[in-house]
Amino acid sequence: MLIGIRYFKIFIIDLFNLKYLMVLSEDDWDYLIDAIKSEQCTPFIGPEICAPHFLTDKDIAKKWAKEYKYPLDDSSQLSRVAQFLAVQDKKPIFRIKTEIQSQDSSSFFKTKRYENSSYEILAKLNLPIYITTNYDNFMETALANKGKDPISEFCAWKDSLKKTIKDMESPNTFNKTYNPTTANPLVYHLYGTLNDTRSVVLTERDYFDFLIYLSKESDEVLPSIIRTHLAKNTYLFVGYRLEDTNFLAMFVSITSSVERLQRDEEGGSIAVQFTSPISPDKNKTIEEYLNKYTNNLFKISVHLGNVDQFLKEFKNRMW
Repeated sequence: MLIGIRYFKIFIIDLFNLKYLMVLSEDDWDYLIDAIKSEQCTPFIGPEICAPHFLTDKDIAKKWAKEYKYPLDDSSQLSRVAQFLAVQDKKPIFRIKTEIQSQDSSSFFKTKRYENSSYEILAKLNLPIYITTNYDNFMETALANKGKDPISEFCAWKDSLKKTIKDMESPNTFNKTYNPTTANPLVYHLYGTLNDTRSVVLTERDYFDFLIYLSKESDEVLPSIIRTHLAKNTYLFVGYRLEDTNFLAMFVSITSSVERLQRDEEGGSIAVQFTSPISPDKNKTIEEYLNKYTNNLFKISVHLGNVDQFLKEFKNRMW
């Protein structure tokens, strides 16, 4: 066990088995809320945050699987279905752009549906950095609705993207003097953005390439300003499914990348909200499973609940 690193807290939220709801302890809530109020929390925003207002990655995967007669059983895994389309030269990158941009996001953010939504609650947290694995700009829109002026960036997970980032209108985003603030928060698209489709990590091959590049060029994938924040902060993962292999790839890569910095820093606890049909008798198995992925370095506790209930309870306790 490394000295100076707090325990991971894994909060498993279950949309399907509501009778299995397990609430967080008062200590868990106090710890998480204190981290947010002190601006020492970094949210990681996953695809399930889109439900029920927009299509999730699972929705899109199943739609494509049916349309293109995907032959395997894992039709809810977007990366695998997208790989199937890529092999058949169906250009999944342009199809994902069409799927997301065809949704009427502008009207959503102007209606009462936005109030008390996951986006509204996350934007209200008043934090300097938001990391998202989604390709859309919904988080930026939510922050702008709160009077913020967010800066949107994507990671350079391949050589061809390095020059693109240097040539962007905000070339100094990751220089040594830049520091995200609550007024000008950074929204960092870990798996790319539709603003530049070359940055999107979509197919299974893309994820392999992403992890390989991360192992060699972690500074490019996670710039120092982000890694420094992660070394000190509590992480709040929201909108992920435990059975999604892409979450596990991201979870392991992030924790591995900041491990060295955490040796010299206090912090590093993690809260994860999962959307997954998991019953309480699986808790110990999940704990052991995630512990193995982090080399048994962190103590992991599992909690079950509903994502909407979790965020609404969160809002009631915060404000």
